[in-house]
Amino acid sequence: MMKQICVLMVGIFGLCACASKNAVVPKGSINIADLDLKFKSVQIDLTSDKYKGDIDKYWQPVKKTIPSHPMSEETSRLSGCVEFLFVVDEKAKNIKISQAYPEGAFDHVATQTLKEWRWTPTRKNEQKLPALLKIQMDFVSDISENKLEAQQHCGWQHP
Repeated sequence: MMKQICVLMVGIFGLCACASKNAVVPKGSINIADLDLKFKSVQIDLTSDKYKGDIDKYWQPVKKTIPSHPMSEETSRLSGCVEFLFVVDEKAKNIKISQAYPEGAFDHVATQTLKEWRWTPTRKNEQKLPALLKIQMDFVSDISENKLEAQQHCGWQHP
């Protein structure tokens, strides 16, 4: 009897693994297999061309704080940006900085801000499938000494 239960349990676990593997939405421009293990659970790659601009169709921010410009002596005269790659599933998880300008200047405050954000799944995403997302936070100072370089690197136009 015990042997039959063990065989049944192994069979059930095997079926569950197959079912979850088939439910994966096709990935796009970022090759998920090449990323860290922490991104392999992603079901929807919102960084891909296929899903570009579709974040609001799957996840909507319900708490989105704006990062404050860190006013240390070093950064008060800097403008820049931090671009993140992360998994969203009610909050940002597995946060990775994909690029930052100037490197290291705004990383901490931007990361702390992103950790405060909260998301809710839309009706289209009733299963709460985790999604890979890329966003950029901009830091602009009116007295910036590197405004032109920051505009070129970050791809924004601020007066």
